[in-house]
Amino acid sequence: MIKLKSDVCFKTVPDEINPDIFDKLSCPDFKQNDVISFNNCFYLFKKDKFIATEEKYAEKISEDHTFLYYFKAAVIVMSDSCSQGIAEDKSGEFLKNRLLNQGYIVEDFIIVPDDFNEIEKVLNNCIKKNISLVLTTGGTGLSPRDVTPDVTKKVASKEIPGISQAIINYSLTKSPHAMFGRIYSGFCGRTLFINLPGSVKAVKECAEILFPENKNILFHALEKLAAVMAKCGS
Repeated sequence: MIKLKSDVCFKTVPDEINPDIFDKLSCPDFKQNDVISFNNCFYLFKKDKFIATEEKYAEKISEDHTFLYYFKAAVIVMSDSCSQGIAEDKSGEFLKNRLLNQGYIVEDFIIVPDDFNEIEKVLNNCIKKNISLVLTTGGTGLSPRDVTPDVTKKVASKEIPGISQAIINYSLTKSPHAMFGRIYSGFCGRTLFINLPGSVKAVKECAEILFPENKNILFHALEKLAAVMAKCGS
């Protein structure tokens, strides 16, 4: 096993991974010495599998070979009614499909009630699993049970206000009610958290700014959190 250091703790990654995990993604056929960054860890393609390698070696090899980035993501639905089977989730399903279309590997899709302790447990587990991007939907309103941003603030180590501002500013062009949304974005270690509203209409509007067609804007932030050597503005 190879241990790679992160901001939170030492992550243990498998020595090798099977390329079949990328079957659902649109990617080119892999060639010898191609390098990927999968969930913040570097792998070198040899024969029919990827072998874990050090970042400095991966960067040297990648100068003459393909260097691809893949990130694991999670979608967490906060809803009392959906967790009880009373209502059908649509926002979470939309986000999951949007992430897959953007080239993410959706590791977790979880529906939890609007309970502070349960939400905190799920978010902390995402950090332990080294998931790069966590999108939450629901629990951002003004009712007493809407605690998603409050939990996320506790779990995150730093805030990224620009993401939240971009979401709110764009949403205000669609509805004045967007001013009441308590959108929070932040990170802990290599895990980025973004809170989104619960309604599928609002989530689709947020996706327009977070996931514009043919652009992976969030990849830049995830690469930075993963300490990948990527220049700002590139």
